Amino acid sequence: MRFLRALRLDDSDDAVYPRAAKAGEWVVPGTFVYTFGERDPAQLDTGERAAFRHGFLGLDSFGWSTLAVVVDMPADDRRRVLERLARHFVEQYGAPDLEAAMVEARNEVEFCESLCTPDVNTVLSLQRDIEDGEVREAFRVHRPRSDWESAPVFRIEPEQPE
Repeated sequence: MRFLRALRLDDSDDAVYPRAAKAGEWVVPGTFVYTFGERDPAQLDTGERAAFRHGFLGLDSFGWSTLAVVVDMPADDRRRVLERLARHFVEQYGAPDLEAAMVEARNEVEFCESLCTPDVNTVLSLQRDIEDGEVREAFRVHRPRSDWESAPVFRIEPEQPE
């Protein structure tokens, strides 16, 4: 099965988000932070607003990542992700028990898996907005252009005689 991992190309997420996800940790879209939480996205500070607009939620740090990459996920890791997310729902969002929280965790994990249809190593980004009082998400797939794959970074040109 496939899932998403946080992709860090540089340290910019550290400067943008209140807490940045660690490179390589499992991530989900994490929109539940804004639908389960009590804070109106319009009232968020700059870093929180950036997380709302563009962040994938890391499942170790519960920090944010701008980019996610599609990877193969071992079945044992899927079980751990479900359990971690269910515990988070109980501890942070007041789910009545782990059984109820597991239902929501499965929904989030299955939605994340549905995003992973592109090839392994495909990069995803997201854009969240509020339209008519509802949180809307759009996911973008980033694939390398074929002419970039073999393009040299530098090219040595022979000197031309004068």
